[in-house]
Amino acid sequence: MDRRAARGLPPPADRRGRRARRPRHPERHPRVDRRADRRRARSPGHRRRTCVAARGAERLAALRRRRHPRAPRPRCAAARRARAAAARHPRRCGAGRRRRDRGGPPAGGRRGRRARAGLPRPGRLTVARRAAARRGGRQAEPVRVESGVGTLELQPDRARPGGRLLLIDGLAHGYVDLDDPTHLELDYVARIGAALEVLVPRGGPADVLHLGGGAFSLPRYLASTRPQVHQTVVERSGAVIRLAEKHLRLRRGERLSVLQADGAAVVRKSPDDAFDLVLGDAFVGTETPPAMATGAFAAEVARVLRPGGRYLLNVVDQPPWPFAAQQAGVLRHAFAHVLAFGGRDVVRGRHAGNVLFLASDRPLPADALARRIAGGAHPAELVPAERLAGWG
Repeated sequence: MDRRAARGLPPPADRRGRRARRPRHPERHPRVDRRADRRRARSPGHRRRTCVAARGAERLAALRRRRHPRAPRPRCAAARRARAAAARHPRRCGAGRRRRDRGGPPAGGRRGRRARAGLPRPGRLTVARRAAARRGGRQAEPVRVESGVGTLELQPDRARPGGRLLLIDGLAHGYVDLDDPTHLELDYVARIGAALEVLVPRGGPADVLHLGGGAFSLPRYLASTRPQVHQTVVERSGAVIRLAEKHLRLRRGERLSVLQADGAAVVRKSPDDAFDLVLGDAFVGTETPPAMATGAFAAEVARVLRPGGRYLLNVVDQPPWPFAAQQAGVLRHAFAHVLAFGGRDVVRGRHAGNVLFLASDRPLPADALARRIAGGAHPAELVPAERLAGWG
């Protein structure tokens, strides 16, 4: 036992002149490491947990004020600490952001910490996710239907919440963006859309006949950009039409008629001078239906077109282009003016792809069309006149 302590005297000073501290009881007086606390406060994990708690407390307070406008703010110690942290780090915690208050995807973390922070459970849909599911967003699931034309599959696009890709027996037959009808994802569809900008004037009336519906991306595009145009879409598969009506928001109206029939039969039954534009985009797999590849059918299309009307035909071929050459000869016998265009690699004979033919009884706007299709995400070019003459 220390004699100085027994006499009630203070402890002796150390060599540096400071008094020695009395030893503290380990249970009553635990040692606090201030440096460790400061290091812990500067750690990324502690900052992240503080941000999650502040964000959850602010969101819970916003929801309470929204449901009960006169309810006071929560005065618990956790809420006060969260508000203080949000005041110190407003940009990091996201406090006061209206977008965060409206509800977004929940942040990561354990269930207990999420509950204390006022966040929903991981398996529970928030308001934003329910709205995305209602409008066909990220929660959409693939659709698979067996039909007479093959297996129909509707695949959601993970990059675009409203994007849907239509597959028939594994081959892409159309793409639709439910939120943006003017977005044309597939390359040949985008080139047809660029050609329509030149062939169908804005503001004026026109009658368009679509031979082949698929995902109905081109009818939706024209209905969005040119609502005054009257369109008739012919699709031979009822399963494709029902799939588009149920999952692709296809709506019939006064200016959009959908017929389940054979395209060649509809053209034969149509009166003379009935349409300003006929768009042939029907396929059986990767081939044009035989009934729509004959000279008699091309003559019927020329009959139903008005003076100055255009016939836009989409075919798939590969070098040395036997089917494209056959279609060029058929169109030259039925129309006075014919031109063709496609992707640059296809036109230059590097690989197989889509070749688009444009035919009419009047001169065609070749220069305007060449300028239009040369730009965009899927540039194209006209087939040289000497090669097209060799095809014919």
